[in-house]
Amino acid sequence: SSSSSVCPVGAMGQRLGPISAPVRLVWTDRVLLEPFDGGLTGRSVVLDSAVGRVACATLREQQPRQAFAQLDLFPGSGLQAAVTLQQHNPLAPTWVQVHVTGAGAANSTSAQLAIHTLPPGSANASESVTGSGCAATVAGVGPLYDPLGVLGSAGYSILCTAENAVDCAVGDLTPRQPSTTSTTNSPQPTSWTLAFWDYNLPLQGGFSVLGRSVVLSLSSNGGGGGGGG
Repeated sequence: SSSSSVCPVGAMGQRLGPISAPVRLVWTDRVLLEPFDGGLTGRSVVLDSAVGRVACATLREQQPRQAFAQLDLFPGSGLQAAVTLQQHNPLAPTWVQVHVTGAGAANSTSAQLAIHTLPPGSANASESVTGSGCAATVAGVGPLYDPLGVLGSAGYSILCTAENAVDCAVGDLTPRQPSTTSTTNSPQPTSWTLAFWDYNLPLQGGFSVLGRSVVLSLSSNGGGGGGGG
Protein backbone atom coordinates (compact mmCIF):
# COMPACT_ATOMS: atom_id res chain seq x y z
CA SER A 1 0.00 0.00 0.00
CA SER A 2 1.01 3.69 -0.15
CA SER A 3 1.82 3.63 3.57
CA SER A 4 3.86 0.41 3.43
CA SER A 5 7.10 2.31 4.09
CA VAL A 6 5.94 3.15 7.63
CA CYS A 7 5.33 -0.52 8.51
CA PRO A 8 7.97 -2.49 10.41
CA VAL A 9 10.12 -4.64 8.08
CA GLY A 10 8.57 -7.83 9.42
CA ALA A 11 4.95 -6.67 9.12
CA MET A 12 4.27 -8.41 5.82
CA GLY A 13 0.67 -9.10 6.79
CA GLN A 14 -0.10 -5.41 7.16
CA ARG A 15 1.28 -4.68 3.70
CA LEU A 16 -0.37 -7.64 1.96
CA GLY A 17 -3.64 -7.90 3.84
CA PRO A 18 -5.56 -11.11 4.70
CA ILE A 19 -5.09 -14.23 2.55
CA SER A 20 -7.94 -16.61 1.81
CA ALA A 21 -6.87 -20.27 1.59
CA PRO A 22 -6.30 -22.29 -0.49
CA VAL A 23 -4.28 -19.94 -2.65
CA ARG A 24 -0.83 -19.42 -4.14
CA LEU A 25 0.46 -15.85 -4.18
CA VAL A 26 3.36 -14.19 -5.94
CA TRP A 27 4.00 -10.57 -5.04
CA THR A 28 6.86 -8.14 -4.54
CA ASP A 29 7.37 -6.70 -1.07
CA ARG A 30 9.36 -3.54 -1.72
CA VAL A 31 10.20 -3.09 1.95
CA LEU A 32 11.99 -6.44 2.01
CA LEU A 33 13.98 -5.40 -1.07
CA GLU A 34 15.66 -2.64 0.94
CA PRO A 35 18.95 -3.60 2.65
CA PHE A 36 18.93 -3.56 6.43
CA ASP A 37 21.19 -4.76 9.23
CA GLY A 38 21.23 -8.51 9.72
CA GLY A 39 19.03 -9.42 6.76
CA LEU A 40 16.31 -12.06 7.04
CA THR A 41 18.35 -15.26 7.15
CA GLY A 42 18.07 -16.99 10.52
CA ARG A 43 14.94 -15.12 11.54
CA SER A 44 11.44 -16.62 11.67
CA VAL A 45 8.41 -16.41 9.42
CA VAL A 46 5.06 -16.69 11.21
CA LEU A 47 1.62 -17.57 9.85
CA ASP A 48 -1.36 -16.24 11.78
CA SER A 49 -5.09 -16.75 11.30
CA ALA A 50 -8.21 -15.13 12.72
CA VAL A 51 -8.23 -17.71 15.53
CA GLY A 52 -4.57 -17.46 16.46
CA ARG A 53 -1.04 -18.43 15.49
CA VAL A 54 -0.90 -21.34 13.05
CA ALA A 55 2.76 -22.10 12.38
CA CYS A 56 6.28 -20.69 12.24
CA ALA A 57 9.60 -21.69 10.69
CA THR A 58 13.19 -20.50 10.36
CA LEU A 59 14.15 -18.55 7.24
CA ARG A 60 17.16 -20.18 5.59
CA GLU A 61 19.21 -19.00 2.67
CA GLN A 62 18.47 -20.84 -0.55
CA GLN A 63 19.82 -20.33 -4.04
CA PRO A 64 17.47 -20.55 -7.03
CA ARG A 65 17.64 -23.80 -8.96
CA GLN A 66 18.13 -23.58 -12.71
CA ALA A 67 17.98 -25.97 -15.64
CA PHE A 68 19.09 -25.47 -19.21
CA ALA A 69 18.80 -27.37 -22.49
CA GLN A 70 20.29 -26.53 -25.89
CA LEU A 71 18.40 -27.98 -28.87
CA ASP A 72 19.59 -28.24 -32.46
CA LEU A 73 16.52 -28.06 -34.69
CA PHE A 74 16.58 -29.45 -38.23
CA PRO A 75 20.25 -30.61 -38.23
CA GLY A 76 22.41 -28.56 -40.55
CA SER A 77 19.94 -25.68 -40.76
CA GLY A 78 21.56 -23.53 -38.08
CA LEU A 79 18.22 -23.21 -36.30
CA GLN A 80 18.65 -23.65 -32.55
CA ALA A 81 16.61 -23.30 -29.37
CA ALA A 82 17.62 -22.70 -25.77
CA VAL A 83 15.24 -23.65 -22.95
CA THR A 84 15.91 -22.15 -19.51
CA LEU A 85 14.00 -22.95 -16.30
CA GLN A 86 14.44 -21.21 -12.93
CA GLN A 87 12.70 -21.83 -9.60
CA HIS A 88 13.55 -19.85 -6.48
CA ASN A 89 12.25 -22.37 -3.94
CA PRO A 90 10.22 -25.63 -3.91
CA LEU A 91 6.87 -23.82 -3.62
CA ALA A 92 7.61 -21.01 -6.09
CA PRO A 93 6.49 -20.93 -9.72
CA THR A 94 9.09 -21.71 -12.37
CA TRP A 95 10.15 -19.11 -14.92
CA VAL A 96 10.26 -20.68 -18.39
CA GLN A 97 12.09 -19.16 -21.37
CA VAL A 98 12.35 -20.62 -24.87
CA HIS A 99 14.64 -18.72 -27.24
CA VAL A 100 14.71 -19.79 -30.90
CA THR A 101 17.44 -18.35 -33.09
CA GLY A 102 18.85 -18.85 -36.56
CA ALA A 103 18.19 -17.94 -40.16
CA GLY A 104 15.01 -20.04 -40.21
CA ALA A 105 13.46 -18.52 -37.08
CA ALA A 106 11.21 -16.27 -39.19
CA ASN A 107 9.50 -19.37 -40.61
CA SER A 108 8.62 -20.74 -37.15
CA THR A 109 5.68 -18.93 -35.64
CA SER A 110 4.96 -20.83 -32.43
CA ALA A 111 6.35 -23.50 -30.13
CA GLN A 112 4.87 -26.33 -28.10
CA LEU A 113 6.84 -27.40 -25.07
CA ALA A 114 6.62 -30.67 -23.13
CA ILE A 115 8.56 -32.61 -20.50
CA HIS A 116 8.87 -36.37 -21.04
CA THR A 117 9.74 -39.02 -18.48
CA LEU A 118 13.07 -40.31 -19.81
CA PRO A 119 16.22 -38.51 -20.95
CA PRO A 120 16.88 -38.83 -24.69
CA GLY A 121 17.79 -42.41 -25.64
CA SER A 122 21.22 -41.61 -27.03
CA ALA A 123 24.77 -42.58 -26.26
CA ASN A 124 25.31 -39.10 -24.84
CA ALA A 125 22.07 -37.91 -23.24
CA SER A 126 23.51 -34.42 -22.70
CA GLU A 127 23.44 -33.80 -26.46
CA SER A 128 20.41 -32.65 -28.40
CA VAL A 129 18.40 -35.32 -30.21
CA THR A 130 15.94 -34.87 -33.07
CA GLY A 131 13.38 -36.92 -34.98
CA SER A 132 12.70 -40.47 -33.79
CA GLY A 133 15.02 -39.96 -30.83
CA CYS A 134 12.28 -37.77 -29.33
CA ALA A 135 9.50 -40.34 -29.83
CA ALA A 136 7.28 -41.08 -26.81
CA THR A 137 8.67 -44.64 -26.54
CA VAL A 138 11.12 -46.45 -24.24
CA ALA A 139 13.72 -46.13 -26.99
CA GLY A 140 13.00 -42.40 -27.19
CA VAL A 141 11.98 -40.13 -24.32
CA GLY A 142 9.07 -42.08 -22.86
CA PRO A 143 5.58 -40.70 -22.20
CA LEU A 144 4.69 -37.24 -20.96
CA TYR A 145 5.92 -36.84 -17.40
CA ASP A 146 2.86 -37.50 -15.21
CA PRO A 147 3.92 -38.50 -11.69
CA LEU A 148 0.37 -38.16 -10.29
CA GLY A 149 -1.30 -40.10 -13.12
CA VAL A 150 -3.83 -37.43 -14.09
CA LEU A 151 -3.54 -37.82 -17.88
CA GLY A 152 -6.68 -39.39 -19.29
CA SER A 153 -8.77 -38.70 -16.18
CA ALA A 154 -12.36 -37.52 -16.56
CA GLY A 155 -12.57 -33.89 -17.65
CA TYR A 156 -8.79 -33.56 -18.02
CA SER A 157 -8.91 -31.53 -21.23
CA ILE A 158 -11.27 -29.04 -19.56
CA LEU A 159 -9.47 -28.83 -16.21
CA CYS A 160 -5.92 -28.50 -17.56
CA THR A 161 -5.58 -24.83 -18.57
CA ALA A 162 -3.19 -21.92 -18.12
CA GLU A 163 -5.30 -20.80 -15.13
CA ASN A 164 -5.32 -24.29 -13.56
CA ALA A 165 -1.80 -25.57 -14.14
CA VAL A 166 -1.95 -27.77 -11.02
CA ASP A 167 -4.65 -29.88 -12.72
CA CYS A 168 -2.29 -30.71 -15.60
CA ALA A 169 0.26 -33.48 -15.83
CA VAL A 170 3.62 -31.94 -14.87
CA GLY A 171 5.02 -32.49 -18.37
CA ASP A 172 1.95 -31.26 -20.26
CA LEU A 173 3.01 -27.64 -20.77
CA THR A 174 1.26 -26.82 -24.04
CA PRO A 175 -2.24 -26.12 -22.58
CA ARG A 176 -0.81 -23.76 -19.99
CA GLN A 177 1.75 -21.77 -21.99
CA PRO A 178 0.93 -18.47 -23.72
CA SER A 179 0.47 -18.49 -27.48
CA THR A 180 2.36 -15.26 -28.15
CA THR A 181 6.07 -14.76 -28.68
CA SER A 182 8.25 -11.67 -28.88
CA THR A 183 10.41 -11.22 -31.96
CA THR A 184 13.44 -9.18 -32.84
CA ASN A 185 14.87 -7.81 -36.09
CA SER A 186 11.43 -7.50 -37.73
CA PRO A 187 10.15 -7.91 -40.41
CA GLN A 188 12.53 -10.87 -40.93
CA PRO A 189 13.34 -11.89 -37.34
CA THR A 190 16.33 -14.12 -36.71
CA SER A 191 15.14 -14.92 -33.21
CA TRP A 192 12.06 -15.02 -31.02
CA THR A 193 11.34 -15.76 -27.38
CA LEU A 194 8.52 -17.43 -25.45
CA ALA A 195 8.50 -16.70 -21.70
CA PHE A 196 5.99 -17.44 -18.95
CA TRP A 197 5.53 -18.46 -15.30
CA ASP A 198 4.46 -22.05 -14.66
CA TYR A 199 3.01 -23.17 -11.32
CA ASN A 200 3.37 -26.91 -11.91
CA LEU A 201 6.94 -27.40 -13.13
CA PRO A 202 9.08 -28.28 -10.09
CA LEU A 203 12.87 -28.21 -10.25
CA GLN A 204 13.08 -29.35 -6.63
CA GLY A 205 11.56 -32.17 -4.60
CA GLY A 206 10.32 -35.63 -5.49
CA PHE A 207 8.57 -34.57 -8.71
CA SER A 208 11.47 -32.56 -10.11
CA VAL A 209 11.83 -32.50 -13.90
CA LEU A 210 15.64 -32.33 -13.71
CA GLY A 211 17.30 -35.13 -15.68
CA ARG A 212 14.23 -35.71 -17.82
CA SER A 213 13.81 -34.55 -21.42
CA VAL A 214 12.38 -31.35 -22.80
CA VAL A 215 10.69 -31.74 -26.19
CA LEU A 216 10.06 -28.76 -28.44
CA SER A 217 7.73 -28.82 -31.46
CA LEU A 218 7.57 -25.90 -33.85
CA SER A 219 4.72 -24.74 -36.07
CA SER A 220 5.91 -23.02 -39.21
CA ASN A 221 4.52 -20.76 -41.90
CA GLY A 222 5.23 -23.47 -44.44
CA GLY A 223 3.16 -26.04 -42.61
CA GLY A 224 6.14 -28.06 -41.41
CA GLY A 225 7.36 -28.70 -37.91
CA GLY A 226 10.39 -29.76 -36.00
CA GLY A 227 11.53 -30.71 -32.56
CA GLY A 228 14.40 -31.59 -30.33
CA GLY A 229 14.97 -33.15 -26.95
